[in-house]
Amino acid sequence: MDCDIDAVAVSGEPAYEVEFSFCSLVTKPQQFREMVSSFRRAGFDERNSEYLYIDNTNGNSDSAYSGLNRLARFARGEYLIFCHQDVVAIDGPDALRSAISDITERDPLWSIAANAGCSEDNCYFYLNDPNFVSVGSVRRPSVKVMSVDENFIVLKREAQIGFSVDLEGFHLYGTDLVTQARLRGRTAYVVDFRVEHLSSGKLDSGFYDACIKLEDKYAKAFNNQRVTTTCTSLDIGTTIGPGRRRRIRNLERGVGFERKSAKVLKAIRGWSSGYTVELDGKRFSYPRELPVSKFQSLRKGKYEQERLELIKRHLPEDLPNIVLGASFGVICGLARNSLQTDTRQIVVEKDPALIDLCAQNASLGKDHTNTLVLNCTISYPEAATKDKAPSLVVDGDEDLKKSGAPSRQLYHAGVPAASLGKILQDASLTGYYSLICNIGGMELDLIDCDRSALSRCRLLIMALHPRHYYQRDELVSTLVKKLEAQGFEIVDTLGNNIAAKAQ
Repeated sequence: MDCDIDAVAVSGEPAYEVEFSFCSLVTKPQQFREMVSSFRRAGFDERNSEYLYIDNTNGNSDSAYSGLNRLARFARGEYLIFCHQDVVAIDGPDALRSAISDITERDPLWSIAANAGCSEDNCYFYLNDPNFVSVGSVRRPSVKVMSVDENFIVLKREAQIGFSVDLEGFHLYGTDLVTQARLRGRTAYVVDFRVEHLSSGKLDSGFYDACIKLEDKYAKAFNNQRVTTTCTSLDIGTTIGPGRRRRIRNLERGVGFERKSAKVLKAIRGWSSGYTVELDGKRFSYPRELPVSKFQSLRKGKYEQERLELIKRHLPEDLPNIVLGASFGVICGLARNSLQTDTRQIVVEKDPALIDLCAQNASLGKDHTNTLVLNCTISYPEAATKDKAPSLVVDGDEDLKKSGAPSRQLYHAGVPAASLGKILQDASLTGYYSLICNIGGMELDLIDCDRSALSRCRLLIMALHPRHYYQRDELVSTLVKKLEAQGFEIVDTLGNNIAAKAQ
């Protein structure tokens, strides 16, 4: 068309100056430096990426809502990446491009991609953080969701959506962004793009206040529905739905409130059952002082269900089995179901107060002569390093230090220490075996220092403890590389548990 006025004819799509714009709020400069450096090493460098930030070191001058909206206005990228400062890169740009290509082919209306989030039925965690691990060569398919976690969010620039301007704070802005996208007819997905998130966030009073404000805002815009996030469930479109119970419990009575009725009910059920609970047709005993939350998960059949599922899927029936960190014996007792009657099982627990219950539960329904229960702690003194301040800046460090972890010195008084190799030697176990391991971060030392013993392990089911690794300048990805270097292939993951087979 010929046009004789000063105007620009637009066709096609705009050209973007860079591919990825990383946007972060910074309260800890060293953490932010480590985050940027890790992503640059992974390939998000000056050829394809820019890094923008708002300085919140002198008090939070910008909330997540206002700050990220402001950063988005300055960004030049085709994809905006809202990234926490305490994230360390694992995957590079090719992995992200592949994930974007996959969801674009499936759903051209997508606008948001993240590595964790929830649909109506399930939550998905495709990252490493203190509670979940995502490792191994198998990549999981993308999933459409109704909320996303905020540690790493990719927003397609052309979607032209942003965060609410009438909300503030540092919680639930991912859920708000997805809700804004849905209003515009767009969608959100969780994709298998892996990072290491050094914290899991805090559900403090500010979080529950954010729940109420978000619910109040969207009560005016939606019909009644429930949205599940990675931390809670929200009422969208009403203020009198099931979320009212959460508001009463957590705001009026305080975060972490535990109903007295739950404690009383636990005591009554314990007394009437002889402090036992039935699982898989067997009646297991449990400690009277078991916390209410663990009692409830035990009673509902959800206690350590992810590790138990890996045991059912992968534990060989004919190999001797070693259990390190057996607690009061439910895991090893149920693992016994997967073993042949004459297969040996060696059970190790460091707490003397639990050892009798552990021995009782470990051999339920089987010949106890094939079960050896040891009261000892796993120790590798040679792995101790000189005291130094960790270079990884981890949120929640103080809480972790108060918990006494990770420590190579804090043992139960009078309890002998041993390595895996020493346990195998004393038991005269010289052949192949399986190993189930939950030793509170000491698995790093086991992998580093007990290579000879691990060389005979055919199957390893291990609970990972990322917070402990971060305290020692290690990452989940580092542990995985060490396992792979010793000939293991990770074949399955659930929660913070992995199953690895010797190649």
